[in-house]
Amino acid sequence: MISAPEAPEATSVDGDEAYCPACNRSYGIDELFCPTDGSRLVKLVAKADSLIGRIFDHRYEVRGVLGNGGMGTVYRGWQLSVDREVAIKVIHPKLATIRAVAKRFLREARLSSRLQHPAIVSVFDFGQADDGVLYIVMELSTGKPLVDELQRRQRLPLSRTIRIGSQICDALAAAHREGIVHRDLKPHNVMLLDGDRVKVLDFGLAKSFTAEETGITGTDALLGTPQYMPPEQILGREVDQRADLYALGCLLYQMITGHPPFDRNPATNAVLSAHLHEQVPPLPDDVPRSLASLVMRCLAKDPVERPASAALVKEALLAVVEGGSNALLATPPPLPVKPAKKRSMWPLAAGAIVVGLGAGGLGALAMRSHAVTPGPRDGAAIVAPIVAPVPIVAPVPIVAPVIDAAAAPVVAPSSDAAPPALRPTPKGHPPARPDAGLPDLELIPTQPSDPH
Repeated sequence: MISAPEAPEATSVDGDEAYCPACNRSYGIDELFCPTDGSRLVKLVAKADSLIGRIFDHRYEVRGVLGNGGMGTVYRGWQLSVDREVAIKVIHPKLATIRAVAKRFLREARLSSRLQHPAIVSVFDFGQADDGVLYIVMELSTGKPLVDELQRRQRLPLSRTIRIGSQICDALAAAHREGIVHRDLKPHNVMLLDGDRVKVLDFGLAKSFTAEETGITGTDALLGTPQYMPPEQILGREVDQRADLYALGCLLYQMITGHPPFDRNPATNAVLSAHLHEQVPPLPDDVPRSLASLVMRCLAKDPVERPASAALVKEALLAVVEGGSNALLATPPPLPVKPAKKRSMWPLAAGAIVVGLGAGGLGALAMRSHAVTPGPRDGAAIVAPIVAPVPIVAPVPIVAPVIDAAAAPVVAPSSDAAPPALRPTPKGHPPARPDAGLPDLELIPTQPSDPH
């Protein structure tokens, strides 16, 4: 008995393939029909990368693709002059035509070449090929990105979290000393080498906060990764080293819990809004209180409330391991509760003054309508019924204008009027006369007595 030949195994390949649109399976490029349903297969041929085999500046040969990013592609290369493997980062040709993006790419090379630290990927060279291709030659590190460890959404041991986190602090501290902010710290940009040695890479969004970069800032106001972006960067404000410490807090939080601080809603706008307005969910109860306090301080919305430097964060991380004390490990003080505003009495007092002034005006009109010059008793008789209903607020001083005694005589109050209350002397006015009557009475215009 002759058995039927085995059908080719369905595959999912990155290169050339024969694809079945009926069952959504892929096979080798030489297959014509789908072994499962007999459908004719569609030939999908990968486009050859035109840069493979190219030599930049007679020194760097492009040999293969290592990965792709938002701004370009990273290739495995060979430095012919010294016979060593390197990584060559090339900006996308379409982006190279945008001047602002090209300037940002060259800024990355210039800034990164200044960074020399064991925890930072070294930049050897950068330049432009004859056809305008922009490239950066970097150290090739053999390892895996931190994102590979975190994509399973499993918690890392605390000892490993602190070991990785402290090395990231070393890299950030070295960059900050040079006036460089990473601005895109995330698991994809942290490489783990043998023994959990850390290499921080891709300063493509780095920005010098000691130099003027006004020609480019408008194009990269919201550049970054939403899951790890600090509030001030979301708002397009100026950032300093504390922006990287916020991203570091997000990384520590993810290593401790297995997920970023805000991941309930994957929508970009929802994540950005959470960074701006929502409180960070608390860490698990089994996390040391000191470590939880440090992470929460790094994730403060206001940069002023975060640690001042990456070096201080590293000291605090090491203190967690050693069980020592550190100012950053103390439980954050509760936020002060703003007292409720007391209702001011000034509107009520102002209303009383206005009513009093209106009453005085009415009295004056009434007095002018008389043919006979009123005397003190007449004035008191006219004013008393009008002034009496006006409420007096005892705690609030009511200031009345003082009329010069030489210009107008003081009208004596009636015998049944209440004594005036003590009032503080207003600024810029002479003290009240001790024999003055009710201040409302001084508002009544009087006519000088007839000398005859």
